[in-house]
Amino acid sequence: MTGHQEPHVTNGTATAASNPSDAGWRGPVSGAAGGRHCWCGEPLAPTGVVTPTFRLLRCAACGTHAIDPPPIDSDAQSGDFYTAYYSSHAPAHAGANGVPRGRWSRYWRVVQKVPDLDRAGQQAIDFGSGEGRLCFELSEAGWQDVAGLDVSRARVARARQLYPSLRFFDCAIEETPLPH
Repeated sequence: MTGHQEPHVTNGTATAASNPSDAGWRGPVSGAAGGRHCWCGEPLAPTGVVTPTFRLLRCAACGTHAIDPPPIDSDAQSGDFYTAYYSSHAPAHAGANGVPRGRWSRYWRVVQKVPDLDRAGQQAIDFGSGEGRLCFELSEAGWQDVAGLDVSRARVARARQLYPSLRFFDCAIEETPLPH
């Protein structure tokens, strides 16, 4: 395909622009990626995926993706942002009692490739535990002490409701009795 083609968005879903440099991007950030850098220190570059409100960036060094512009301005806002976001979203794959059935966590896909991970251990801490599904699955698989950490108070509250026998925290690990 030659020439510039405007990105196509249907029902809020982005499609890849034909120009991977996002030359047609008219969003609030200018330049290749607005001078943004990845957590690893390398620059973020446009992927060609754009919507009316954001575009997707990627770090060539580590593969991390980022949204431009970001939905929050600082790490301090993440707890409120994710609490509000997940307060309005229902859990997927819920059974009759609200607890998803089966092994839904992506962890088990990794276990298929690395079978040694299927051996239960003494302690597991799930960072970004969300509503606690992986914590529950690890407990069911025989792990003795399982805990979850997440910045979303709404998701931690839901995890505590779904899995009352497990421990969930919505604070920094340093503020918990967990090893760190």
